[in-house]
Amino acid sequence: IAQVALGRFDLAIPIAMTMRDAGTDSQVANMVLMVDAILRDEWADVVAGFEAGHTVSPLFDGLVQSWAAVGLGNMTDALADFDLVIATDGMAAYGLFHKAMALASVGDYEGADAILADPGPGATAFSPRAAIAHAQILSQLGRDGDAAAVLTDAFGDTLDPGIVALQAQLAANETVPFDIVTSPRQGIAEVAFMIASLLSNEAREDYTLQYARMAQTLAPANIDAVMLTAALLQA
Repeated sequence: IAQVALGRFDLAIPIAMTMRDAGTDSQVANMVLMVDAILRDEWADVVAGFEAGHTVSPLFDGLVQSWAAVGLGNMTDALADFDLVIATDGMAAYGLFHKAMALASVGDYEGADAILADPGPGATAFSPRAAIAHAQILSQLGRDGDAAAVLTDAFGDTLDPGIVALQAQLAANETVPFDIVTSPRQGIAEVAFMIASLLSNEAREDYTLQYARMAQTLAPANIDAVMLTAALLQA
């Protein structure tokens, strides 16, 4: 837990392996070994871990298994797994968002837009990062005006330099790249960041920090994860 809190997964991995070999069932050890497999792009190992019962938490497990199927190149299974998450009480919004990100990550921007534009009952609220992702997707579809409207609806008049710059690109009719989630690894980083954000006002900082550090490790360019980590350390 201490090594993970410091972001030192490389030093946490051998400890987690020792725990696994000793038969110790540990949520954090399972998370660490999952990160190890993801960093090595060994998606079959991620799936095998779940099949062996090495779980972390229901929402996390369901979404990570879905992204692992994407990593294995099996979109049919991946979409079916996302649908299982969507069908679970209280998880619809999260499953829909990640299904949309998975579709966008393989270039199906129309499919992603269909989800983000009309998530349906029970999934009416997506995160601010979802609004940015949706704007990027709409820009990829040549709909810069609609993309700008999505950002205005989500953020209003803002001084956030990232949003201001994005709006300027859209106003200049520049095609904005889709870069929120471009790989299964980034998808799982987004899962970890999302859960850390959800827990940030409910759980102990040291527990939430495990998810924030996982997000940082898998997607070092995710500045939101960096800022969340900083806030948790400050607290």
